Amino acid sequence: MLLIRSIIVEDPSPEFQRIRDLLDCKRCLETPEVMQTITQSNCVNGQIISEKSSAIRFREISRTKLKLNRCQSRRVYEILRLFLLPRTDEYVKSFSDALTKRATAYFQRVRPDAMRGSSLVPKTSGPSSYNPLKKAFDEAADEYFESQLHEEVSTLLKNYQDIVYKLDRFISSLKKQS
Repeated sequence: MLLIRSIIVEDPSPEFQRIRDLLDCKRCLETPEVMQTITQSNCVNGQIISEKSSAIRFREISRTKLKLNRCQSRRVYEILRLFLLPRTDEYVKSFSDALTKRATAYFQRVRPDAMRGSSLVPKTSGPSSYNPLKKAFDEAADEYFESQLHEEVSTLLKNYQDIVYKLDRFISSLKKQS
């Protein structure tokens, strides 16, 4: 019987997060039901399914089998998708673009101006709705958003690639043992 222990960490350090990602990925690799959702993610019963529904199925199975929370299952899903991709620049670029798209969607939801539906600079009243201060602020906010997004995606991709490298070593050590 598999003994599952639960450790809850409110704000894990990046090092702790990498260790947890690696261990959870190893557990997924050793659990056939979980791996089936990733390896068969493009086609189920002859029907092509979207990556989003594949990620949802992975999240549900990893939650029941391995007790991973929603956020952690998403990270593990992304790492394992990268792990299973061919290691060519074309595929890594494609993965990076998909990661950027998901991160953009996430950060758009949590931007302060998106939450309120307006800018942080008050609107001017009167016949002219042009506000140079608002325009300058919005441009600076967009520029900052893009730089933060690029930095976040670069960090995630590097961390994911480090974990994939360790998973490769783990798999090769298993093959040597057998």
